[in-house]
Parts: sequence; structure tokens; C-alpha cells
Amino acid sequence: RGRGFVRKPTDVKFIDNRLYVNDSNNYLIQAYTSEFEFMFQFGGKGAATGEFDLVSTLCAHQMALYICDRNNDRILRYRPERAGIETLVAPGFIPGVLRRPCGAAVDQHDRIYVADRDNDCLQVFTVDGRILDTVRGVSRPTAIALTADSPAMHWVVERGRHQLSLLKPSGERIQSIRSAARGIYLTNPHDIAMDAHGRIIVADSGNRALKQFNRTGDHLAIIDMAKLSGNPSVQILSVCTTPDGSI
Repeated sequence: RGRGFVRKPTDVKFIDNRLYVNDSNNYLIQAYTSEFEFMFQFGGKGAATGEFDLVSTLCAHQMALYICDRNNDRILRYRPERAGIETLVAPGFIPGVLRRPCGAAVDQHDRIYVADRDNDCLQVFTVDGRILDTVRGVSRPTAIALTADSPAMHWVVERGRHQLSLLKPSGERIQSIRSAARGIYLTNPHDIAMDAHGRIIVADSGNRALKQFNRTGDHLAIIDMAKLSGNPSVQILSVCTTPDGSI
């Protein structure tokens, strides 16, 4: 909402007779006169230019406002005379350095594949931790399962797109099972497992269910975990299979 109404204000700075308030829960910065009259606001949740994701602090220096955009891992600068926001320090990717890794799998050649969520990639390591490869183009990956092929294909849970994707080792996308695609809805999927027959089971947390697919991505079944557990608020965060096919 904003426009003079704030939710969880966390910081305030004074520049050129204006008060700038970090309106944290509205993902806005609001400007007021020295008499606390609302003037204007800027921001909004996101990662694009002019958007924020959980600003933590503000800093005023030489007629400029420096903004710590925490969840976007960057520092922004707002100068009133230009009425625009510029990025001063942006997140940088360093191969072999992880940012919130959420899942891992090991192939038959002892290569370790890591779902590197906040770097939006898969990173591949040797068993002694040496970086081998990086697969880009995935959105907030949280889990990975490898097929028995040689080389192994990658089934990846992409929470950023609410989808399950099958990738070649090069990162080329073979197919994606997206929310609403073919009538299959995935909402906030968390984990993935593969049984001895190559069937895929996804922990579909937002729908409180397990979704089963065959090795080519065709939907097989839904297990309603809210009904099965008797808990309508159950959270499905992980899934695994046993050699006999039990889930």
C-alpha cells in the first residue's frame, strides 16, 4: 500500500529536508517532508532496476541514499536530483563458491552435483571438492536427481519457476513440467527422489502432496499427504525411496 502508510519501518535517514523511511514489509522507501507529510515513494518487491527485496538499512552521504538490498545481494544508490536508482555493488558469481546450496546428488563416476540455489545454477565437484563444471540457466534449484544414463541426465526442482526440469549434462533443457502445464500443478516443490525403476517422486510442498512421474516426465499419480497423514497443514519438505520401491 504505502503512500504514507508503513509496515515494519526499519530505518530512516534525512537528506535535503526530506525524511526517507525504509518501509520494509511493503518493499518501499517513502519520502516525507520534515513535517512528516508524505511526498512520494519508490521501490517494490523484485530484483529488477528500481526494485528491492528486503532492504535492511539505509545510509545517507553527500546528498545520496545508499540502500542495502539484502536478498538481492547488492548495494544501490538513490540521488534525489536524478530521481533514479543505480546499482553500485552487484552480486558476483565465483565458480566453486556456493550460495545457499539446497540439494546434492552423486553420479556413478563419483561426481558431486550441487543445487546452488542463490547462484541459480548446478555446480559439479570431484569427491575432494575440486570444481569441475557449472550448469547455468536454472531458477533457484533446490534438489537434483540423476538418471542411470551415461552420461546422466539431471532432473532438477526449480522453485523459482515452480517446475521440474530435465537437463542434459551441458545444461540444455530437454523438457519442463511447469505449474499448470498439462494440468499438473507444482507449488513450491522442495525435493525429488528416483526409485529403482526410474520413476520420479516430487515433494510438492505447496500442494501438500507427492507427485509421481515416469522417466520421460509423464504424470503417474498423486499422493495426498494431507489426507494420508490426517494433518491438513502438513509440510512435505523431503522424500526418499528404498530399494524395494517404498517411499
